[in-house]
Amino acid sequence: MKQLKKFQDIAYDKNVNEDYDTVWVIAGDEGAGKSNLGLHLIHRWLEKRYGIVLPEHIKHIPLTRELFGESLANSKKFDCIDYDEAGDISNRRFMDKFNYLITQTYQVIRGDNLFSILTLPSIFDLDPYFSKRRVRGLIYVYKRGRFAFWSKTRLRRLVALNARFPVKNYWIVKPTYSLGYFPKYEGVLKEPYDKLKAEKMQEKREKVREIVKGGLKNSRDEAIVKYKEHGLSNKQIAEIEKVTPRRIQQILAKEKVEV
Repeated sequence: MKQLKKFQDIAYDKNVNEDYDTVWVIAGDEGAGKSNLGLHLIHRWLEKRYGIVLPEHIKHIPLTRELFGESLANSKKFDCIDYDEAGDISNRRFMDKFNYLITQTYQVIRGDNLFSILTLPSIFDLDPYFSKRRVRGLIYVYKRGRFAFWSKTRLRRLVALNARFPVKNYWIVKPTYSLGYFPKYEGVLKEPYDKLKAEKMQEKREKVREIVKGGLKNSRDEAIVKYKEHGLSNKQIAEIEKVTPRRIQQILAKEKVEV
């Protein structure tokens, strides 16, 4: 985390002293610890900005589009936001909506000098123009507790080079820093974050369960496809259907659903 803190300190100084706004992306597979790293970064920014981090500062980590809009509306100059909703987006239709939302949003908040993080499965799911023009840093969590960081110039090259290939490769461009490690976050934001995350997941499961229940007549496989179409991850579907995530992946592959 020491080197990443240095990069974040540079971003803080640019936002406060040089009239920048900073967008970072945290990308990585499900379960790699993206949200955990986001908590570390938001905690550090709040510490620098306000000198203290309180449980109510969880408002800086919105988990839904509605909370994201509310957080932006209530943000002050030089504030921070980690939009963690994108981590649950798991198909192209949802990602298209997300890209539209983000593009429109960042046209409006330009000049607010915010430090914002977008947490999502892959940088390549973002609109390439947005990735190259607005994102100033990429953190790729390639396994639990480990990350690499690309600064703006290297990130632009990474996105441009990968545009040629159907299978994307982060390592096609050497990272600015590649030996990053972060521990489990145990700060004051952990308890309120866990509570909000659990509430959100329960609401989402109940909503999708009702949709699936009302629209299906046949098999469990159909239900699994519907869950995926409504944005649930393989792990979340597995918990509902009481099977393994691997079995969910096999069923989705059989039904030719993007996994």
